[in-house]
Amino acid sequence: MEPLLEHLTPTPQSSFRLYTRVDDHFSFEWHHHPEYELTLILEGYGRRFVGDSIHGYEAGDLVLIGPYLPHTWQSDESSSDNTAVVIHFTEAWVKQGVGSWPELQYLARMLDRSTHGLLFDERTRARAAEGLKALSSMSGLGRLARLLEVLYGLASDPKARTIASPGYRRSSRPIDPRIDRVCRFVNDRINEELTQREVAAMIRMKPTSFSRLFKRAMGKTFIEYVHELRIANACRGLVESDDPITDVCFRSGFNNVSNFNRVFRRLVGVSPRAYRRQFHEPAARA
Repeated sequence: MEPLLEHLTPTPQSSFRLYTRVDDHFSFEWHHHPEYELTLILEGYGRRFVGDSIHGYEAGDLVLIGPYLPHTWQSDESSSDNTAVVIHFTEAWVKQGVGSWPELQYLARMLDRSTHGLLFDERTRARAAEGLKALSSMSGLGRLARLLEVLYGLASDPKARTIASPGYRRSSRPIDPRIDRVCRFVNDRINEELTQREVAAMIRMKPTSFSRLFKRAMGKTFIEYVHELRIANACRGLVESDDPITDVCFRSGFNNVSNFNRVFRRLVGVSPRAYRRQFHEPAARA
């Protein structure tokens, strides 16, 4: 998708931008910007979109987003309290620091990898969260030192993994309003019946032309995008309820159990039943 280019205004009192986002609902706002972004979810749960990746998130989720990497967080309808700590810092700030102080060389590799987004290990996230939450009450050199300390901890995480696929390519081009409209429409109606022909007609395009546009912008087909969203919903339903798998299937937007099982195994690697068992059996033993 070609994302909205967001313009961020730095403050004269700080070399980086820090704010706490509090909202009843994190809406789908596909965007990118030239700054690096570090986002910690304090409250809430839903779906995280980074490049061509779609995954669930919950409290404690911590990711580093590189420049011009499109992203958004969309909270679930049942998630009424949503809070995130967000930090932005510029590429120029990083290059100046790394070039001037050899002690900051540890940042270089991590920031290079962040061009595809980075998700950190659970222990690393917990340690970093304490430092990030403390930043809002700090100022001056102490606040800068604390941020560098947090970044050092993240850069030392051997289990940090990239989020977007290796083949994903970023773009600094502005948003295509047709693609943005389509993604908002699909995200709002993901549990309903959706056809490529219907969506193409909505933006007054032929299905074949729409298919090429969507694949070029998103790096995946329209059907693949819909399947990933629905499987993300199904995963949450399997973990958070004891409802029959067929109910989870239909509630997630699939109208055929066999197709649901096949798509689920392809995207998750195991069957829906085995996926549920991975979560429920440890809880039963405890």
